[in-house]
Amino acid sequence: MSAILFIGGWLLIAFSSSFQLRTGPLSATYGRLTFMLAEFLFVISLGFSLHEQHPEWLGLPLFIAPGAGLAFALLIFGTYNDGGRKKISPVRSANLATRTAGSYIPQKSRRKLMIMAAAIMILVLIGGLTSSKDSSGAYRAFSVHSAGLDAASAPYPGWFYGVPVLLTLPLIALGAWASLRRVRLLPAIVTDTTADARWRVSLSEVLLSAVEIALLCNAAALVFGFATAFSALGSVSSEPVPLYIVQAILRVAGISLGIWAVVLFIRSALRTIQFKKIVAVQHFSAPIPASRER
Repeated sequence: MSAILFIGGWLLIAFSSSFQLRTGPLSATYGRLTFMLAEFLFVISLGFSLHEQHPEWLGLPLFIAPGAGLAFALLIFGTYNDGGRKKISPVRSANLATRTAGSYIPQKSRRKLMIMAAAIMILVLIGGLTSSKDSSGAYRAFSVHSAGLDAASAPYPGWFYGVPVLLTLPLIALGAWASLRRVRLLPAIVTDTTADARWRVSLSEVLLSAVEIALLCNAAALVFGFATAFSALGSVSSEPVPLYIVQAILRVAGISLGIWAVVLFIRSALRTIQFKKIVAVQHFSAPIPASRER
């Protein structure tokens, strides 16, 4: 799997390079998005490779790879220089309205992402506070003591997995800021300011979808991991069936969050294809610098 993802990443890099040879108004943006996806595949490939080479890390690389990979990919989008600025023609006109990195973020999306991040922090705290040490001394097990019976189950999303997940959150936030700042600084590809704003909002929503996917991957891993606790609880309970039902519900919920992330990725990919329809073809023009980079 690691080799397949690595090869896929290199193929995407080669494909992204082809956009530099094109003169279309959206070529630079498509090149950045493709390069961003390639870097994500490289991080996932690294996660599989580390998992295979270091089994003593108990699956931690795979646990954090999706969130860390998307954070890195967003940073790449925000910092990747494809030489597009060198192709910009002299300024003919410009919109002097003040913009910030959050100018094109819908308020609804901002609230949703903040709620998701807060939910992940709560899940990490719950998992950490209810975890116990396993045989290796890592907080990745769930132990229960009842009526003289002892039981433990692992892997459980305790501090061993939770702390690295928390550390990915500021990386995701930094990646989101860098990528949205890039949206602000991209040269205008249309003369119509309303159409230009619509295109930037759509691109921002695609990038915010990457943030949401990263948070969903973290949440899916945590929720699925919580189901492990009910194996220990069921083994010491006189009526284990309800506990096993809850365990099944948690596993389905975790898988559902993962599927939601995949569906969101497909929707985002399809949305990028529609960029040309968002901005009317007759409005396309030579690139006009949208704002001076500070």
